[in-house]
Amino acid sequence: MSHLTYADRELLLRAFDSLRANWTGSDEQLLAKACCWAKEVIPALGFEHALLRDVAVLSKYLINHSKDVDLAEIARGGLLYLLQAGADYPQLTRFGLADDAFIASYAVHEIRTRLGDHAVYNPPALNKEEQEVAEQLFLELLERPVMEDGALVLAAQRVSKELAGLEACGLFRRLCNNLEFLSSVLRDSDRCAERRSYARAALSYVACEQDAIDDRLGIVDYLDDNFIAQLAVDLIEPAREPWLALLDATVGAWPFLNGMLIDDGNGGRPISEYMIVNSALACLAVQPRFGPGCDPDGGRRDPRTRRAQYGIPLEASPDRILVSRTPVV
Repeated sequence: MSHLTYADRELLLRAFDSLRANWTGSDEQLLAKACCWAKEVIPALGFEHALLRDVAVLSKYLINHSKDVDLAEIARGGLLYLLQAGADYPQLTRFGLADDAFIASYAVHEIRTRLGDHAVYNPPALNKEEQEVAEQLFLELLERPVMEDGALVLAAQRVSKELAGLEACGLFRRLCNNLEFLSSVLRDSDRCAERRSYARAALSYVACEQDAIDDRLGIVDYLDDNFIAQLAVDLIEPAREPWLALLDATVGAWPFLNGMLIDDGNGGRPISEYMIVNSALACLAVQPRFGPGCDPDGGRRDPRTRRAQYGIPLEASPDRILVSRTPVV
């Protein structure tokens, strides 16, 4: 794959400016089409993981800021470019997915700059209202799961199959891994009843059609499933908890890590989460927040805090693993 020249980028930006002002359909239609497009991406060069993350970010920005003409137009333009640029501008097809990745990244950067947001590694966060709806439904499903355990495991497997084309992006791969973990907890009769109830409630949420985010909103529909699956994992195994906050903090300080590739001559591949976590040890902007005795995010993701918040009895849990200036092992 050849690198984009400055002239190439000027051409891509002109196409982007033209497309973003010409959408006449609904946002729901655009989001659904963008989701279908993302699922058909075949990872080959390593940068696709960042491209798929940007599709999710743009989709969430469009929903959250649909009433802001400027921000919504940029988000629509980024998604429209993926869907229509090749047909409207045949000369762009020679770039493969490189032009799509450039425009999606450009659109995300433009919106973040206007909002003053930092880059993150993890999926776009739910807004306060969505989070409250999701958490309330999770609590209800603790008492009344939607189906028996075997059917919940099968439903989780179907969702993982739907996400197969998106696994190049870390956030969807984590969702698949969390669904597999929750299914294993539910099947494990040696697990305590409390932990199995968390797994059952989370899998019920994923199987439930009436949840916090409308199913018609494409790739964004998986964000609340991801939120609840991660919540259940945190409650079941609190020792896993600190790393997601550390990944976000590191990428917030060094945004280039989201798109960084390693090429050993056999094709590019994105850097691993392990490498991102270790890079935090050299990042002065991150170290003060994660030194000895520091809570990565003020307790917002501490499972013990969550148990108290949801009225779940506290129980003994492993101490948080803290990262200082020593290598992570």
